Amino acid sequence: MIQFPPMETFDDGELNDGKKLAKKILEESAELMVASQHDTREHMLDEFADVLQTLANFYKYSGITDYEITSAIDRCNERNIARGRMTDPRPFVDRVTTLTTK
Repeated sequence: MIQFPPMETFDDGELNDGKKLAKKILEESAELMVASQHDTREHMLDEFADVLQTLANFYKYSGITDYEITSAIDRCNERNIARGRMTDPRPFVDRVTTLTTK
């Protein structure tokens, strides 16, 4: 299981627009792809952090709840198990149990 460190979100006045946020995620992801192939590890890590930052902003300003994202992760895990990508049917049992209680 991977757990990312806590990350602050910010609003620069344009981040409450879902379309702009989604485009920003694509932009930062493309920069990560290029950096991972051509640049230093430090630059790649900086771009990785930028992707996480844009995802965190999207998460906050879209009003996504912990319960919703946990449910989506469960569905993603089920698809990956069905496709043979994962063999452990419940890799996040402790986290899921904690977050799915309302």
